[in-house]
Amino acid sequence: MSDTFGSALVAIVMRANDIELTRRTLPTLAMPNVSSKQLLSQRETQVLRLVAQGLRNRDIAERLFISEVTVKAHMRSIMRKLGARSRTHAVALADFGD
Repeated sequence: MSDTFGSALVAIVMRANDIELTRRTLPTLAMPNVSSKQLLSQRETQVLRLVAQGLRNRDIAERLFISEVTVKAHMRSIMRKLGARSRTHAVALADFGD
């Protein structure tokens, strides 16, 4: 793979936020190291911080003024992006940058 093509592909992957998928499907592509802070949206980070505090989905929903279904959707996205197997694993993998 040419350097130009590889660089363009990395830029596209970064904008699409498909870093983990790319690492699994193209393991030879040199991807920059990315922290969970860069992978997760601001709202996903908020949700994960509340999970780290031990809050349930219902409590998180009330605190953020969103539905419990939305909290579950955020958790699915967080776990997919981080490659986590559970809520606890997602919290352990999180890099809150504090």
